[in-house]
Amino acid sequence: MKISILVLFFFCLLLPFNTRASKQLIEATFIQPYLVEQWNDTRWKQEFKVLKSAGMEYVIFMHTVHTDQKGNTTAVYPSTIPGVLGNKNDLLENCLRNARRAGFKVFVGLNFNEAWWKVDFTPQWLMQQMELGNKVAEELIGRYKSRYKETMCGWYWTWEVDNSYCKTPMYREFLVKALNINLDYLHQQTNNMPFLLSPFMNSRNGTPIQCAEMWKYVLNNAHFQNGDIFAPQDCIGSGFLNLGEVADWFSALSVVIPKTPHIRFVANVEMFDQRFWTSATLDRIQRQIDLLTPYVSGFICFSYSHYYSPWLCHPAFHKSYIYYVRKGHLPHLATPLPVVGLTYMQDEKQDVFLSWRGRYKSQAVGYHIYKDGQLVGDVQRTTNEVEPFGMFTVKGPGTYEVAAYNVCGTESGRDQVLVPDYLFEQRACE
Repeated sequence: MKISILVLFFFCLLLPFNTRASKQLIEATFIQPYLVEQWNDTRWKQEFKVLKSAGMEYVIFMHTVHTDQKGNTTAVYPSTIPGVLGNKNDLLENCLRNARRAGFKVFVGLNFNEAWWKVDFTPQWLMQQMELGNKVAEELIGRYKSRYKETMCGWYWTWEVDNSYCKTPMYREFLVKALNINLDYLHQQTNNMPFLLSPFMNSRNGTPIQCAEMWKYVLNNAHFQNGDIFAPQDCIGSGFLNLGEVADWFSALSVVIPKTPHIRFVANVEMFDQRFWTSATLDRIQRQIDLLTPYVSGFICFSYSHYYSPWLCHPAFHKSYIYYVRKGHLPHLATPLPVVGLTYMQDEKQDVFLSWRGRYKSQAVGYHIYKDGQLVGDVQRTTNEVEPFGMFTVKGPGTYEVAAYNVCGTESGRDQVLVPDYLFEQRACE
């Protein structure tokens, strides 16, 4: 009996995005290739140290082959596939080498084509993209798998499907067929590497039940196998869902996850605010996790390295997240001090700006800008400078307010300035 329990324990240690961990832990982060183009081993080592301290165990390398809007196809490694421009600076090799050193595992993305977002492609085009994905996988397996047998641990399907793509049975069938081209090949070649897909939802394009019915068909008809991962984006950062409705969408999806094969249902937590492309405050991240914990077996994120790493963002984001992971609750932070010296100015091009100064030793990581009571801007700090100086471009006249906020989302009082009409009348006359 003791031996059986011990075997079970070690088996659980090996599960990707395992269910043994606290639901408060995000276990994997996406990394986009453009972020790591100039990273050397020292920089990778720094980032993996950050991710480990945040409780991470995996990274998801977003894509390895990319086709831009002009049709140019490039790889992040020295590809020899016809029509694909290889890269002598092997970004995937750099990632895998340093992940192995740091004790991390890597899910590897295949190909992506920006024409996907136009949503006017033919089924034939989509199947061609899947066939290219198999060629990419074949090349990646040959180049890396034998050398990084344990580190290269899974595949990421880069095509982000939303609930408007497959409202009709015909398009659902196209999606299943496309998935199966990659699923069948990858499972045959690398049966021990789980397949991860991360779709998104938009409440303007349907209801939770409609979305769940769509994915019920796909998950039951595509050739998934035990251990594959269904990780919908929570869509809070993008604004496609809000905090008041996201639980309903994940609740509906949780009901349709098939029992056979055993597909892991994981949430992809968005750590950004797409309105301003800034980092989400930690109170919002905690709320996202708390709302979805009843429905999923684990969490991944987009993206800690982009939005919480102290090498890119204000160090308070990472420091406070570590506190949250270790303590299970948000840190107790002082309310930031209000800004001082809020005023407006006009440059020689007639552009109008707000300007202000942050306060000495304030815990502010950013500043919210309001126009006539509506949030219109978010200016975040990236360093611990003693007396930060802030600026914001004004689009029109009105009453503007600026409030400092800390990493947990607590705002200071607002300072206010009236930007007059005549500044923009002068500009219109130029």
